Amino acid sequence: TVLSLRWEASSDLLLAGNKFSGTIPSWVSGVTFYNFNISRNSFTGAFPAVKVNAYLDVSYNQFTSLVFSLGGYVSKIDISGNNFGGSLTLPNYEDLFSLMATNCGFTSCFIPGALRQLDLSGNKLSGSSITNCLKSLTMVESINLNYNPLGPTFFLNLPQVPVTQLSLRSTGISNCSSPIFIGNLTTLDVSYNHFKTAQDLVNCVSGSRNIRFLDASLNAISGNVPFFPTLSTLQHLNLDYNYITGCADGVNPRLNSLSVAHNKLTDSFFPALTQSISQIFSIEASGNAFTVVPNLSQFSLIQYIG
Repeated sequence: TVLSLRWEASSDLLLAGNKFSGTIPSWVSGVTFYNFNISRNSFTGAFPAVKVNAYLDVSYNQFTSLVFSLGGYVSKIDISGNNFGGSLTLPNYEDLFSLMATNCGFTSCFIPGALRQLDLSGNKLSGSSITNCLKSLTMVESINLNYNPLGPTFFLNLPQVPVTQLSLRSTGISNCSSPIFIGNLTTLDVSYNHFKTAQDLVNCVSGSRNIRFLDASLNAISGNVPFFPTLSTLQHLNLDYNYITGCADGVNPRLNSLSVAHNKLTDSFFPALTQSISQIFSIEASGNAFTVVPNLSQFSLIQYIG
């Protein structure tokens, strides 16, 4: 092994970004560290149960398994970019604020406790395993599930989980077997998926009625700009890079910004938009098929159009 030094008392071990390789010696389990950072090396094998009181970072090595210590007061953990696979089961760390476990090959997980930020992007989690993974979180604010194979008919029912930001970018969703139901959700990213109709998108998000920021860019949505009858607080809507042709169905009246760049809009779009909303601050509509400069006089609060 490359770690031949011995720590007899609480210490920092900061060896990130070197060329270390080999396995971690067992003696590290007998030491309480404050910060433990060996990220961006080439350590292999199992990572032992190391007690850490602040920050644990073993990201971007070649570990194949790990054991979490049951002690310590760790506030931030990053285990991203290893070869763990299988299931991620985390102890209930009362002081844990952030867990990053991206690109580890996890297929299931169970994460209890009071952490606030959770990033599980780039794993192999399926839609059926997500609810069980997240249902015991009591204080989480942000969840990132980007680049997991959640599947076309994904659904998520977490009425007691207080998450406000959820990212589902490029997860294979094309519709939802039932609406995503998260009571406190204000920011939702479903970009780079496979929604094809406005109604599929509306049905998927209609259960989370406090959404203010919705990103549905880089899908395949055709027809009119979606109208979301249950999202009375929706303020920012991003529909860039779809196949939208108009807004005959109207738009949510409290929108502050609308981005519809690189769609298939024509000159009829702006007159139809003024019938639905006049108090909008920002419209991004570049990369469409307009031939006439729009009359913006009816948009009384407009500050930007592009």
